[in-house]
Amino acid sequence: MQIECRIRPVLRLTPNVVQGYIACNLEVRTLEPFLGWLDRTEHAIIGFAAKYATLFLRTALAITYVWFGALKVMGVSPVDELVGKMSSGLQKGFFVRLVGVWELVIGVALLFRLALRLTLVLFFVQLSGDVPRIFI
Repeated sequence: MQIECRIRPVLRLTPNVVQGYIACNLEVRTLEPFLGWLDRTEHAIIGFAAKYATLFLRTALAITYVWFGALKVMGVSPVDELVGKMSSGLQKGFFVRLVGVWELVIGVALLFRLALRLTLVLFFVQLSGDVPRIFI
């Protein structure tokens, strides 16, 4: 590490005070190995995320859909009453189980990568039914 300091020219003179400043140039070579490591680590994390992010997100969504679908099919979901209100003339219990089976199908298809295009259509249709339930 090399430090070089020098006094800069006086900026202003007053009767009793000489005002100036000291400038020091400090070469920071001690951070270069750390910054190199940080750069390599960042590239490794970005590469890992690019490779596996879709898999992790799809798996998390699949587990969520399987879980909530199974709760509806078993009749122990805390949102049974809310889902039943959206039944539009169908029997409440039947409609809740139908939505549960729908969610199970979406979850299993996402988990095992079965017909992903059709699964996405089912997913968006199901979401379009969920959004109005929030505001009821």
